Amino acid sequence: MRFDTTTKRLLAVGLAVLTLALGMAGQGAGQQEASTARDYPRVGPDFLTALEWREIGPHRGGRAPAVVGDPENPLVFYLGASHGGVWKTEDAGTYWRNVSDGFFKTAPVGAIDVSLSNPAVVYVGTGESLTRQDLTPGDGVYKSTDGGETWTNVGLEETRHIAKIRIHPQNPDIVFVAAVGDIFGTNPERGVYRTKDGGKTWEQVLYKSDRSSALDLSMDPTNPDVLYASLNQLQRLPWDNISGGPDSGLYKTTDGGDTWTDITRNPGLPQGVVGKIGISVSPARPSRVWAIIEAHQGPLFRSDDSGATWQLIADRRDFRRNASSYMHVIADTQDPDTVYVQSYSFWRSTDAGATFTSLPMPHGDHHSMWIDPKNSNRMIEGNDGGATVTLNGGASWSTIYNQPTACLFSLAIDDQFPYRIYATQNDNSHFTVPSRTTGSAITWERISGGEGGQTAVKPDGSVVYAGDRTAIVRHDMRTGQAPTISVWPENEFGAPVKDVKYRFYYTFPVLLSPHDPGVLYTAGNIFFRTTDEGYSWEAISPDLTRNRLDKMQEQIWRPHFHFDVLAVLRQPGAGHCGVAARGR
Repeated sequence: MRFDTTTKRLLAVGLAVLTLALGMAGQGAGQQEASTARDYPRVGPDFLTALEWREIGPHRGGRAPAVVGDPENPLVFYLGASHGGVWKTEDAGTYWRNVSDGFFKTAPVGAIDVSLSNPAVVYVGTGESLTRQDLTPGDGVYKSTDGGETWTNVGLEETRHIAKIRIHPQNPDIVFVAAVGDIFGTNPERGVYRTKDGGKTWEQVLYKSDRSSALDLSMDPTNPDVLYASLNQLQRLPWDNISGGPDSGLYKTTDGGDTWTDITRNPGLPQGVVGKIGISVSPARPSRVWAIIEAHQGPLFRSDDSGATWQLIADRRDFRRNASSYMHVIADTQDPDTVYVQSYSFWRSTDAGATFTSLPMPHGDHHSMWIDPKNSNRMIEGNDGGATVTLNGGASWSTIYNQPTACLFSLAIDDQFPYRIYATQNDNSHFTVPSRTTGSAITWERISGGEGGQTAVKPDGSVVYAGDRTAIVRHDMRTGQAPTISVWPENEFGAPVKDVKYRFYYTFPVLLSPHDPGVLYTAGNIFFRTTDEGYSWEAISPDLTRNRLDKMQEQIWRPHFHFDVLAVLRQPGAGHCGVAARGR
């Protein structure tokens, strides 16, 4: 059989997609050659090398753990994406462009800061600090001296995850870095680092132990020799998220980092075990310091004498809910009585913490914020939906549907022509997008189901099975109906894990049989199979975990983080951001 050039190229694209989808790349070379010779025309390497990556969406933002603005240009801002590098806007969030591709060796960003004295100087710390199960480590600090157009790695490669960067307001060569270290283990490259020569050399100026991570830094802008730093004893285990212990604490320096004083037990602060701490000095009144503390008391405290004594301001559970992901407090730059708290919601107080108002935002789950030192109406805020800008004090915000930084947990494709791609986005919905269109733009379509789960689709694209944390949704693409078909109709959130009937990992598998699309599999601590679209499920394995009840004494805010496993049940590629397809 003979093929014209166009047909050959289409076959090459189809073969490449099929190879990726069925995992043929992992088979032996002889088996690949036999399969190709038997079923497909032979494709030369020139066809495959000619294929190019192209971005197809979705154009909605993913988690933005680091944001900052240019102090001189009111339209310029930067965002650091959890797995997508550094992006820059020069029109206050109307359009974003990536400025780190081609320079960074790793994609996750944990911290970013712009020099107040020379805004062309930007420092970025790679590897975000949220203790999630899908984190990717970074490779240290990058520096730009031309507003993000080019970048150079300036060290601290073994810190793996960086939570904060603070630049001296008058000297861009003096920089402090809060290093988290290896979240999944222990390592000595933790604590606070300082450079006095723009990153040529670094000193570890605050260190407690190989399990004590630096998570926050706040500098007095009127006296940059005064800094506050928080340390937390943390480690992510397969069944738990350790936070707090004797190596946690709050520290202060008054000599630019040469010496530090432990102020964790100063009068008014919570006694006993403390965990994650957020800290913020008020630029409008530097003697006022805010701290949000993971402890049995609080969590929001305020000092009006530079940290010597403290008082409890807000005893609210919603402020400390899921502390490992949040615990952020930010003081307004011009009004000492205005303060912001970031968590699931976004709160503001204008009366020194006596009352708080939840502000309507484009997305929930808030992780980072920057307020213009000269104009506190100008801000940028980072959340699980991306980065959003306001120029009017929060009355309105820029869109998050213009930054393709979505964090994706899974990918699936169907057999349509052109084929469609299906995925689930962290803290958002499942979606589908065509691999190509006849028009000028590729649009994406939302599918039922939420963050965390995997995605499976019937070959003809008629039905999508969308995981949603511990649930499964069957989405009919023709009718739009989407009933829940979970193995067990129980919401396990808020319950001790030992009391849950079946334990499902956050990104539990949802798989269609490659031999029979009428057979669907899923797995928690037990494997299950259904042959009737999920109306009934059959257990096909015993409990595959160690079932260690001593590891299941659940803390109420983190039920999906605990799963006593022999092997993590997740598919390759979970936790990556963005969707790409090959071919023109």
